[in-house]
Order: sequence, then structure tokens, then C-alpha cells
Amino acid sequence: MHFYSPVMPFHLFLLRHAETEPQQTGQSDFDRELLPKGLEQIGHLAQHLSKIGFYPDSIICSPARRAKTTAMTLIELLKMPSNKVQFNKSIYTAEADGLLELIRETDNHSQSLLMIGHNPALSDLVTHLVKGFADGLRTCDFIWIELNISQWLEISKNTGQLKKLIHPIPLKTN
Repeated sequence: MHFYSPVMPFHLFLLRHAETEPQQTGQSDFDRELLPKGLEQIGHLAQHLSKIGFYPDSIICSPARRAKTTAMTLIELLKMPSNKVQFNKSIYTAEADGLLELIRETDNHSQSLLMIGHNPALSDLVTHLVKGFADGLRTCDFIWIELNISQWLEISKNTGQLKKLIHPIPLKTN
């Protein structure tokens, strides 16, 4: 995200994948697809994000079908280049500590990072970073956290401030 301040804070954006089909007998959890409602959620989220000029420096995403479809649909709607997304298998199985390690590996030239993944890890990560946050993330919930750090390696417990929480259907902001 591009800001016009000489001192630029770090921004972490977390997005839980959109609504998916229930897992069918014999179907891999990794291969579950989005429901039409999930695609509608992404459309509503994209409308809101375009109004605030959302454009992260970096995007990392779980390669699970539902997360990948969420990412690719969102960046298409926001007219971002598809090569902006990097897929990382560890997001699919990681717990909050594993996600923190991935974030710490981010190049400091990227001062804003969007991570698209799964619960419970994303909800646990927000609870770890933002003091007093206790809500679980619903499908397609978008969290904007401003971090009180000078490099990604410093991200740790309670270093974040919740700037925005978007529940895309119905479109509400806090």
C-alpha cells in the first residue's frame, strides 16, 4: 500500500479464504472449491478495497484451491498483476507461529504484505499480534493491522494495532 508519509509503518493484511463447499467423501480438503456465495464475498470485498486504494507491496497465499481462487479473483477484480502472488505450501498447514516465521522472511522493501490463508491459524495470528482481539475470522474476513516495527523480523506479540476489519457480506467495517 502506498502512503505519502516520510515515516512509513509496516502494514499486514490478512484475508481468510472465501466461502467453500463442504468437504465431500473422498475429496481432499486441499481441493475444495468456492461456492457462488464465496465469489460474491470476494466481489464485495474488492469493491470496498478499491475505494480505499488498497494495493499491497507483496502477496503470499496458501496454494489450496479455495485460497488460490480467492487470491486470483481478488487481484483480477482489483486489476493487480497475477504474478504479484507467491504461493507457499506451508501456509496451508501452518499454525500462527509458522505464519509469523513466514512474515519475518518478508523483504523490508515490502512495507505492506497481504497473506491469504486459513483458520484457525489466521485468527490465532491476529489474537497474538493485536492486544484484546478475540474474535474468530469468518470466511472472506479481511484484517488490516498496522505494526509498530521497523523491520519484519521484529513482528511479535502485541506489536499490531487493528486498523480495519471487513466482513464483506453484508459489507460492514469497524
